Amino acid sequence: MLLPGCLYDPWMSHKTQIMTPALIRHSLFNGLSIIALTIAVFSG
Repeated sequence: MLLPGCLYDPWMSHKTQIMTPALIRHSLFNGLSIIALTIAVFSG
């Protein structure tokens, strides 16, 4: 399930020579998982 992202991020970073899209994508997915975990722990 992670394979498309694991292949896309390095390819896009190499092609464009910028890391910003990969950093934004990582921040969003990691941030959402932390928020979901925090809600799950404190809701019940």
